[in-house]
Amino acid sequence: PLQPQPKKPEDEPQETAYRTRVSSCCLHICQGIREVPYKREEEALEERRLSRGEIPMLQRS
Repeated sequence: PLQPQPKKPEDEPQETAYRTRVSSCCLHICQGIREVPYKREEEALEERRLSRGEIPMLQRS
């Protein structure tokens, strides 16, 4: 017989600023979508710096 999986805290709905309950996986997806344009912009800036012969910035983690 299948045993029910224990729930993780991140699986529980979380409240946003509008008091709407949203699952955390949806929040992670939305956060990832918001970060994509920023990362592309940052990569383009880095490529321009390299093309001008500037010293590359250290990678942030």
